[in-house]
Amino acid sequence: MQALAASNVPAGPRRPRRGRRLLAMAAGAQALRWFAAAAEGGSASAVCMLGDFHRDGLGGVAADPVAAYRWYARAAALDDRCAPKAQYELYVSHATGRGVPPDLPQAMQWLQKAAHGGNPQAQATLGRHYERGEGVPQDPGLAVSWRRKSREGVSMHDDHDHGPPPCPRWVSARMARMNGCAA
Repeated sequence: MQALAASNVPAGPRRPRRGRRLLAMAAGAQALRWFAAAAEGGSASAVCMLGDFHRDGLGGVAADPVAAYRWYARAAALDDRCAPKAQYELYVSHATGRGVPPDLPQAMQWLQKAAHGGNPQAQATLGRHYERGEGVPQDPGLAVSWRRKSREGVSMHDDHDHGPPPCPRWVSARMARMNGCAA
C-alpha cells in the first residue's frame, strides 16, 4: 500500500456523484429508445416495460400515469406472458385512480384476469379481497385458495400465511387497504 502511495501513479479519476447520475440518466434514455423501437417491432415485453417507464418516470420521461395506463392496456390485450403483469397494473390504476378515475368493479375485473393468468401478486391480492369481501363476496375458502396459489413454486415448506407485505412509506392508509399491504 505504501509502495503504491509512494509511486507517482495516479489513483485514477474519481467521477463526481452528479456525473454518475447523469450517466445513469443517459443509459435510461437509451433504454427507453430501445424499448420503444422493440415495442413498435411487436415485442410484448417492451410494451410492458414502456408502461413501467411512464409509471415511474424513468429514461428521462416524466411520470405519466395516463401514458402508463395506455401502454399497460396495450400489453394486457396481447397473448403473452407479460399480459398478467399489465393486467395487474390496470387493476392498480382503477383501484387507486392512477391515470383513470377510480372504479372498483373495473379494477376487480382486471385483478381476476391477472390472477387467472398466473400473476402471483394478483393472486395474493385477490385472496385478500376475498378475505375482506372487498369488490367480491367474502369467501374465506377462496381467500385461502388464492393466497396459497400465489405461493406455488416459492418454497415447498412455505404453506403458512405471512400476512400482507409492507407498504412503501408514501402509501396512504386507503391505498394500503386497496393494495393489501401493511401500512
